[in-house]
Amino acid sequence: MHSTIKNTIVERRTIRHFQDTPIEETLLYDLLAKAAYAPYHNKVEPWHVIIANDMETKMFFLDKVFQSYKRNDVLKGISESKLEKIKEGYKQAIITPAVTLIVSANQFDDQKQSFEALAATCAFIQNFQLLAWNEGIGVVWRSNPFIFDPIFAQEIGVPENNKIVGALQVGYFSQENKPKVKERRPLHEWVKKAKIPYYNQK
Repeated sequence: MHSTIKNTIVERRTIRHFQDTPIEETLLYDLLAKAAYAPYHNKVEPWHVIIANDMETKMFFLDKVFQSYKRNDVLKGISESKLEKIKEGYKQAIITPAVTLIVSANQFDDQKQSFEALAATCAFIQNFQLLAWNEGIGVVWRSNPFIFDPIFAQEIGVPENNKIVGALQVGYFSQENKPKVKERRPLHEWVKKAKIPYYNQK
């Protein structure tokens, strides 16, 4: 699948329903390597990626998700029947896609450095989504409660002093399941020309 940058940006959609077709590791690593050309001010890129693309690792990841939810009372008060549905939904969301990526960003004592690292990592993720889409691969960028749990991050191997930015589910998808275009707000609602205040000179 080939497209111009403009078309790829406009046509890309968040994909939540995947086929179980595996993604070649060489292709996955190539997409990550190219996504790493996201802009960043410092010498060393701030992002870190953990890959789960086999059943054993996916099940380990799933187990840690629910340990996190239990530890943090995320599912407190939910009925047993609804809990089973939630667990089954998470199981399908994590196991069916070919790959799950946990993407984190370096954090620093300096607020500006941390902000820049987070922003650059978001740009890296968007680069990856666009590159993947151009190969017929969909991505959903999730920010579920477990990504904010430092114990979860430690247990799955996120480096110390890193902040998880998202869990990405990645896989091939049927074009029939591609979501429709989500209309964007018109420019006049969110783009304004700068106005310089006029001050009376005395």
